[in-house]
Amino acid sequence: MRLTTDQLEFQRLGKELKFRYLTSSQKREICNGCGPKFAGEICPKFLLTASCDHHDFNYWLGGTSLDRQIADDQFYSAMLDDASKSWPPKSWFYRLLAWRFYRAVREWGATFFGAGRKRSWNELAAWEPK
Repeated sequence: MRLTTDQLEFQRLGKELKFRYLTSSQKREICNGCGPKFAGEICPKFLLTASCDHHDFNYWLGGTSLDRQIADDQFYSAMLDDASKSWPPKSWFYRLLAWRFYRAVREWGATFFGAGRKRSWNELAAWEPK
């Protein structure tokens, strides 16, 4: 995956690799929405896609067990923010759905998390989707 001119500059400046620095094609390659890649999307697209894409990126990025905990907590917080924008009866249901997704990633997400060292800009440049 080639780095853009901006990404090369971020790398030169020593900026940490973040979701907002990805191109739309990089996001498409790394993120698949809610659910494991082999299962496709299992959550309504209109509700949590942005939250799920950020979470997918954080899992791709990898790191320590603390990084995974932070990624999952940020995911839950973002889902609650998304849910709060809905009409109250729906928002209550969406909050419940957010809790269930949070519990699911805490219980089963470890196998999908890139445990070890966080990926770098060089690894993004060298990374090829499977």
